[in-house]
Amino acid sequence: MTELENPAKQLASLLRAWQGTPSGLSVLKHRKAEGEAWWVQHVRAVILLNTIIEHIEQDPDAPEYFRTQVVDRLFRGIFATNTSMEAAQSGPRVHVTKDDLGSLDMMAWRWLPGVVDREAVNNLQTAAREVMELLRSSALDNDAMEYLFELVAHLDRVIARVDVFGSVDVARAAKELIAVLTIQFSDQPEEDQAKAKGLVQRLGWALKKLPFSRVATELAIEAGKQAMRALPPGSGS
Repeated sequence: MTELENPAKQLASLLRAWQGTPSGLSVLKHRKAEGEAWWVQHVRAVILLNTIIEHIEQDPDAPEYFRTQVVDRLFRGIFATNTSMEAAQSGPRVHVTKDDLGSLDMMAWRWLPGVVDREAVNNLQTAAREVMELLRSSALDNDAMEYLFELVAHLDRVIARVDVFGSVDVARAAKELIAVLTIQFSDQPEEDQAKAKGLVQRLGWALKKLPFSRVATELAIEAGKQAMRALPPGSGS
């Protein structure tokens, strides 16, 4: 999708303007756009959030906390359920938290175009197919072989939707495949070890060409913090 079509980016922009209501203004007066009824922008916001939900349903690797918690809070923020929409506020009122806007930014980044190096993705796909060929001719035990087959299949799946969801999941899947391939072939016959080492190098070279900006790293860190906050008490100990 293009940047203009990105529903998470559009909603984040709108909700930043709506994040809080200044003292002395009502929610409706603060949010009213020139020449539009107050509800027009709210309908637009709901449509954008519903579109995000539809995209999430097609993205099995979308963060679980976003599905189960953030979406509900964003709906509440759209309708300012923590106050009256018509009454003037006696003090500043926050309707959408910075954390939830950060989560929305993260989803927007997942769906941004232009973060994928097509040659790198093709090289990853080719190397993954050769991993399959190596597995079929190897002497690995059934459990290890089945696990590696699943990792290759998962890499193929995330590559197939890279143009929609970006390269984050591709990189994660490739790194896991590299790690397990290295471990499982460390005690195999010398010829198979050499083949596996060559494939690991090729996967690694292709992986380095998938660009990840500093802002993407920051969003990933923020996503991790959100996921930790979503854990039940005591589950992190």
